[in-house]
Amino acid sequence: MEKAASLIQQGKLDEARAELQGELRRLAIEKRDDIPTSLLTDLLEIAVLVQDREAAAMLAAKLHGIVGVNSTGTLSNAARMPLSQSISVP
Repeated sequence: MEKAASLIQQGKLDEARAELQGELRRLAIEKRDDIPTSLLTDLLEIAVLVQDREAAAMLAAKLHGIVGVNSTGTLSNAARMPLSQSISVP
């Protein structure tokens, strides 16, 4: 999701939205329950930033009930975990 994050920073929201949609299809996220929470939070943040309400709703539903994420050995609040903490953004 580094590419989508970079595109967002460049203001290329349509391209970032397309990148997000491609990643959601590639990972078949709607059909799976084994996607790491940290990836779901990254995808959700990108969906919100590119204003993809359908993807955001689906990802939020997958994260329902999850209150913490252990991404770097430290437990973090999943709702407040910044995108740059879990992926590198140039």
